[in-house]
Amino acid sequence: MERRSALGRGNRRGRRSEAAARAEAELQKSIRQSKSRMWDDYLQNLKGGMVWRAAKFTNSRAGATMQALTDQDGKQANTIAEQEEMLR
Repeated sequence: MERRSALGRGNRRGRRSEAAARAEAELQKSIRQSKSRMWDDYLQNLKGGMVWRAAKFTNSRAGATMQALTDQDGKQANTIAEQEEMLR
């Protein structure tokens, strides 16, 4: 909240100070980190048919990186092929 306030003050004054630019960069970084944490938590708590709903949002590009999935037995799937098999 403090980062957003600092950014707003700079925008209202009509000038972009170095502090405002730094505040904007920090705000965007914290937003990206929060989204990533929430997505990882969501993926770890999937059950049953919800897995297929999440599969629609995964990136299917070659070379895409994704955190290793872990099944109930503790086995990890690291490659894309292993992850697809685990989701099936």
